[in-house]
Formats: sequence, C-alpha cells, structure tokens
Amino acid sequence: FYQPTGTPIDVTGFAEELLISRNRFYGGTGANRIAFAANATNGVIISGNQFRDSGSIGPASDYAIETTSGWLTRPVISNNIMEVTQSGGCSLSLFGAIIQGNSLRLISTLTAGRRALVITSPAAVDIITKVFGNTFLGQGATDVLFECASADADANGLILAANTFQTGTILGSQDAVWIGNNMAGCTIN
Repeated sequence: FYQPTGTPIDVTGFAEELLISRNRFYGGTGANRIAFAANATNGVIISGNQFRDSGSIGPASDYAIETTSGWLTRPVISNNIMEVTQSGGCSLSLFGAIIQGNSLRLISTLTAGRRALVITSPAAVDIITKVFGNTFLGQGATDVLFECASADADANGLILAANTFQTGTILGSQDAVWIGNNMAGCTIN
C-alpha cells in the first residue's frame, strides 16, 4: 500500500522477468507509480495491482506507469485496476507485449496531450503487441482512451481485440488489426 510522494518503483537498470503484483497505489502527489528507464527490461509482468488517484490527496503529476526512457521487451500488463485523474494511465515504449484484462477509468478529464493508454515501439521496430479484453472509460469526447504513437510502418503486429472503449477518442494506426471492440460514444481517428 503506497501513498507516494515520489516514484515508489523506479527500475533504472537491468530487469529480467521482474514481477510487480498485488500492490495498491492510492493517492499521492509524486510522479509515476512505476517507472522504467532502461532498455534491459525483458519479460516484466505488471499484474493484479490497483492504482487510484484521490482528489483529497492530490493526483500524481505523471502517468501511473511509464517508460521514461528506453523500452520494455515482451512485457505482460494484466488484470490491473486503474482509476486515474488528468495525468493519465500508462505511457509505454514496448514491443512483443500483451496488455489484457485491465480496467482503466478516468475520474476526471485528461489534461491536453495526456492519454489513458499510449503505446509506441522503438523506431524501426514492429510493435507486435496484443491489447485485448480491456475496459477504457472516459469522462468526455476529448479524452484519448488509446493511442498507438508508433509510425504506421512500426505498428505491424498491433492487435486490438474485444476491448470496451466508452466516451472518448481512439487514435489508432492504419497497420493495426481491430477485432470485436465496443467503441460506443467514441471518436476514432
């Protein structure tokens, strides 16, 4: 159980098959809850955590989970519950990822330029990532619920399947595959 004033989990070096599970990050006024700043992160698993911003304590000043430099190789991000404010949920540079079964609910409108989930891959690397079975709930049409920020050519292998997106904007890629997503009340670009 964390009420962070800084970044409680800050991975700045080699991390092979690191498991971050069953943590509760509540409120706080600091930066990221989990930050990665290295290219040597292979097979990281972030599963079963709760992230909840609270207006009484103050929102985090940055994304709950973020790659601040470098990228993640083959991460699994699953079954997390995020209730986040205007700073956003996850900003990740990765490839070979599985992002599944997460619930991400915005409890206030996002600050301009922020996203509920934004993923990208390193330049000239195919993202090869599956995003499936997640729920993204926004507050308004301007909230960007999902963005693939990779160049279209690097979005090869991105599959979005069986996700629920409600009230917001989805910024995809022409090279992504979309299967059976519920996008009620969303703008798709």
